Parts: sequence; structure tokens; C-alpha cells
Amino acid sequence: MLVLLIWQCISKTMIFLLLTLIFIVCIGSVLHKDSRFEKTSPIILMKACKNDFELAGMRAAHLRDGAAVAEFLAWLEEWLGNGMTITEFEIDIELTKSRASYDLFLEPSFATIAGVNENAAIIHYRYNYSSSIIDLPLILLF
Repeated sequence: MLVLLIWQCISKTMIFLLLTLIFIVCIGSVLHKDSRFEKTSPIILMKACKNDFELAGMRAAHLRDGAAVAEFLAWLEEWLGNGMTITEFEIDIELTKSRASYDLFLEPSFATIAGVNENAAIIHYRYNYSSSIIDLPLILLF
């Protein structure tokens, strides 16, 4: 039932987007070429060009995140090395906890995609709460 409801919502959204696109194309084809104004928005170029302050902020964010991931991987190696098990759900919790320990962390920008072994091959895989128990050896994609 839930899958059907989600599919109906996605279907309505896709139909709306498709109809909007068709409407825009139809209006564009009806207008005489001389009456159309087609130009690239300057906003796109402004967003693409970063100033020194923005570049420094991005670099600092990557350094903080890299340190958090390194700490998480060290924790995971020790955890599994001691014979403990963990689930994909718990990986998400621990990785988020590691990232949250650094200044300026607000929230994850998107849900962690933590897939282990055969689940690592699934694009945009999302674990469920009874997902795989992780043991060595493993292939972990996140």
C-alpha cells in the first residue's frame, strides 16, 4: 500500500513536470523568434565563480569532513577488530556522530548511503533498520 502511495505521488509529480515542460516548449514555439528573449542568466556564472572567502570555506569544510571520516574509519577498524558487529544503520549513526563532533556541523546534507558487500553495488542504496550485520571481511561504500 505504501509503495503504491509513493508511486502515485511520484507519478503526479512527474506528470506535472512533464506537462510544465510541454507547456513551455509550446509557448516558445508559438512566439515569433524576434519576440523571444533568450540569454544565459548571469546568476549561473556568479554561482560558478567562487571568491577567495568561499574557496577557503569549502577547503576548510573538506578538511573537517576528511578528519571526521578518518576518525570514523579508525573507530570502525577497532570495533570490528575487537570482534564486534555493526549494522549499516549503526554505521550511519556513528559517521554522523563523528561529523557532528566538529565545529560548524549543522546536519547531514543528505542521508548516508552505507552499503556493505552486495548492498554496496546498489545505486543510492538506503538501509533499513534490520539491515545487514557487518562482519569481516567487508566492502563498505559510503
